[in-house]
Amino acid sequence: MERATYGPRLVFILIWAGAMDTGAARRDSPCMGNVYALPGHRDWFIDDRGDGRRMQVTWHPEHAIVVLSLWHRDVCTSTFRLPIADAPRLITLFAASLGEAAQSPAAKGAVS
Repeated sequence: MERATYGPRLVFILIWAGAMDTGAARRDSPCMGNVYALPGHRDWFIDDRGDGRRMQVTWHPEHAIVVLSLWHRDVCTSTFRLPIADAPRLITLFAASLGEAAQSPAAKGAVS
């Protein structure tokens, strides 16, 4: 299975989420309750361990949160509501991790 490298895209979502519009088409989700299906407000990340593991990241401007939901195949197994005020701390961790990975000989091919 090909490894997905979406780290920079997640950082982009968290940084620019506040600039996105709030028009929404509402639908129900058994995991989250009300989910707003908006282009650009949601992205999927594939776990490199495979077996249908993935994470969905969704921006909810009406609540100023980013929801991280963990999925196993077609079942949402857990969610985490990240207040947008905490996003800079998460972005700092991502940036530091990417910086270290870029300098690591073992990770040179994984970071693009």
